[in-house]
Amino acid sequence: PEVMADETNPSRITCTGSSDTGDNGHYALTTKTHNIKAGPIDVEVYANYGFDSKAVDSDARLEAWQGGLVLSHTNDSGVNKVILRYSDNSDNSVYNKTDDLTTVYASFEGSHKFTQQAQIEYLLAFHDYDNGKDNTDNRKNYGAIVRPMY
Repeated sequence: PEVMADETNPSRITCTGSSDTGDNGHYALTTKTHNIKAGPIDVEVYANYGFDSKAVDSDARLEAWQGGLVLSHTNDSGVNKVILRYSDNSDNSVYNKTDDLTTVYASFEGSHKFTQQAQIEYLLAFHDYDNGKDNTDNRKNYGAIVRPMY
């Protein structure tokens, strides 16, 4: 399709968003490196970038990014994971962006199998949600879950 110099498009369908095709102009690039061995620890690293096309009004366009690290250790009786994530202009996904939002997430989770029938799963988590433009939802969440199973 042809896009004119003033960014109008006579064909009604553009490369940057369209009429009734479900494309809202929000995009994300995601990367993840995994299966990295550091002794007994498995390492995963990820980086995500969210951006808007010209289908979004220029005043509303945002960019977001996110970086994370997952360290895990598996043994015969279970697994333990440490997850760390930092996000700018986003929370859980760079596809859904919020201006001036910064979040930090950290957790320790895992499971331990005592017998074939008995095991326990656990999670300790911290989530810091900080919106510089609208602090009404700013919060620090702490969580602890213990789930015994038989």
